[in-house]
Amino acid sequence: DHHRQKIENNVKKEGFESPDGTFDTPYQYGDHNRRKIENNLKREGSESPDGTYDTPYQFGDHHRQKIEKNSHREVYEFLDGNNILDLVITSDPARVFRVALGPLLGFTEKDGLHATLSWNYELRTAISTPSEFSRPVLNRGNYELFSTLVNASIIALDKDVNVAYDEFVKTYAAASCMAIPNQVHRARKRANPKWFNANIKQLTKKKFTLHCRIRSAPRNSELRLLYVTVCKQVKTTVRNAIFKFEASIVRACKLQPKLLYNYINSQKQCRDSVKGLLDLDGTFHTDGVKIANILNVQFGSVFIPRQPCLAKPLQPMSCTQQEVDIKVFSPENVRKYILRLNPRKSPGMDSIHPFVVKSCADAFSEVLSVIFTSSYSSCKIPDAWRLAQISP
Repeated sequence: DHHRQKIENNVKKEGFESPDGTFDTPYQYGDHNRRKIENNLKREGSESPDGTYDTPYQFGDHHRQKIEKNSHREVYEFLDGNNILDLVITSDPARVFRVALGPLLGFTEKDGLHATLSWNYELRTAISTPSEFSRPVLNRGNYELFSTLVNASIIALDKDVNVAYDEFVKTYAAASCMAIPNQVHRARKRANPKWFNANIKQLTKKKFTLHCRIRSAPRNSELRLLYVTVCKQVKTTVRNAIFKFEASIVRACKLQPKLLYNYINSQKQCRDSVKGLLDLDGTFHTDGVKIANILNVQFGSVFIPRQPCLAKPLQPMSCTQQEVDIKVFSPENVRKYILRLNPRKSPGMDSIHPFVVKSCADAFSEVLSVIFTSSYSSCKIPDAWRLAQISP
């Protein structure tokens, strides 16, 4: 009785008192609570056809259709970008991309529950494909021959600045073919790490030889002891080689930060990158060159195309205060600026690499001095200097 009275008092506070003042169970509601439930359901638009509600859990047709619609959306459609029923579970989500919802696996009386999923899975070791384009090996170039070829090209001062610069670019291209070797990338199953050296290669061969001999004579204790010794030597040598290689990167990372980033990326089994993109026709591309072209097209589409027009030539200044000493374009002064170039920067639209220019500073200072002097005298700059390659 004490427990029953406590329940009745709690229910009275909530406004669930019945007309006769009795409560058989805490789940039996009176007329006062019935009107409250009806008002709440009417606000939600869930009134039954006959306007009656036997229990607070009995809903009308409108409310049932609303529930079925939400259930259908959760099963068939993506909710906030993800399917709440069918998921791909993996320890490395970066390797799964392009998840597509396929045909349904089965149906119930009202809805389809699960659907088939298809996705692309990135391998830990990417398959290297041979490249059709050769790349110049700048470190192995013969820059004495390169300087001789550049000095042999005579650029007259009376030539137009555009003609002079075009001849300079052609001379650079011809000298590059003769003085700088090219190398074509070849596919390998597995590339050696950068800390790999000749000593490690010799020890690993010795270890493999002993391993083959132990398989032929498994009970030979001397071979096993020698094999264990060589294994320890390999581990020690590899550990020291890695330590020296990482120490060299740390010492050089202030001047060459790309070395540190390259080494960190090489330690990743799967790099975070753009796996694929859809073009305007809806075709999915995974090739790196096509992905870059799609990004460039999308990046350029936000700009307003400008009609090509000829730039007006600069008018020569007659004021003495605007005169510039011609010694500014002297070969000695140009050479000072050439030596300040960063050889690790990428080449521009003319394909002239700063590493080559800095390696042949004496030869390039003479040619560039002539071009700068001609440009200043004619108040014109080469049209190639106005070109730029903008990429996202």
